[in-house]
Amino acid sequence: MTNKNFQLNLAYQQQKNIKHLDKEIPLDSADRVGFDRLVSNWMTLYYGLFFLDYFKLKKNICIDIGVYKGLYSSVYSRHFNKVHSFEASPYAYLHAKLNFKRQQLPNITLYELGLLNYNGTGTLYQQFNDEKKLHILGTTSFSKEIVQFTNKPILETEVRVQTLDSLNLSPSFIKMDVEANELLVLEGAKDTISKNLPFLQIETVIENKEEIIEFLEKFDYHHINLKSFNHVYEQTDTIRDSYFIHKSFLKATN
Repeated sequence: MTNKNFQLNLAYQQQKNIKHLDKEIPLDSADRVGFDRLVSNWMTLYYGLFFLDYFKLKKNICIDIGVYKGLYSSVYSRHFNKVHSFEASPYAYLHAKLNFKRQQLPNITLYELGLLNYNGTGTLYQQFNDEKKLHILGTTSFSKEIVQFTNKPILETEVRVQTLDSLNLSPSFIKMDVEANELLVLEGAKDTISKNLPFLQIETVIENKEEIIEFLEKFDYHHINLKSFNHVYEQTDTIRDSYFIHKSFLKATN
């Protein structure tokens, strides 16, 4: 069997699994981690929404890059007029699609598409937790070295990729969780960011945080110091994301 046929067969089996065993699929896998981690996961999500209200920012269009099973997008759909959700993994995409359908969320557009700094195709490295391939790991990445730290087998899949700029969207908020590919996504989103000045929530626990801060400073973005907001959640050092606001909005709130 060729690699392409192998991938198509896996996708077909995944569709069958989801169709017949959908009740076995959790909304998110966070219940398998410790309680402290679960709380910090939710606070990571909450801080982004908190800052939108704190700085009185618009809640028009949200872009969720790295949807996984759709937990964040499901929450965003209750706060924004429109959510554009991007997931490169065909398996995670199917999970998210089913979760959105279950919840009857009409304002989410889900794309089976990876966002990077070029248009074409890219090699995605994925791992699963079980033989049925119902539980995909959240460490799916375009960087192979990121997924090699576990003993799970790695599946390589060719997927479509585009730049965010090529989609001509006008977001007021962008969340990004792409397992060490955040800088590549930002490079492909320069025009979108400079034109719309969206609030940015970016996972920086894996990617080089200082490089991201330096990149965004060129666009006059301010990195929010969470310690200044530890009245919201004391253990800010457990938050996996960083939050960025354009300095023009800071001036408007002073």
